Amino acid sequence: MHAPRGKTFFHLAGARHSPDHSKLAWSSDDLGSEMLTISVRDLERETDLVDRVVGATGDIVWTRNSQAFLYVEQDESHRPCRVMLHRLRTAQDRRRRDLRGSRPSLVHRH
Repeated sequence: MHAPRGKTFFHLAGARHSPDHSKLAWSSDDLGSEMLTISVRDLERETDLVDRVVGATGDIVWTRNSQAFLYVEQDESHRPCRVMLHRLRTAQDRRRRDLRGSRPSLVHRH
């Protein structure tokens, strides 16, 4: 795989489709920093959503309704620090929700 135009480095860390198979969340690193960015593609419309989650480990677990996903946030030392919920089509600063102690029925398991 080659780096995208204008980038000298690119690593695709992982991808996970939503339970309804309409979206694909994927994580990548284009700086070599191992601080990943999660992006979302609408597979039905063949377009990218504006959603960007920065500073993640790359682990992605969709909710059952395919409208949100869980991810692990990294601290400034690049250590996993907490599980967060991202609701689609929301700004990163508005979607921050620490899920320690949440209900396990929230997530979709493969």
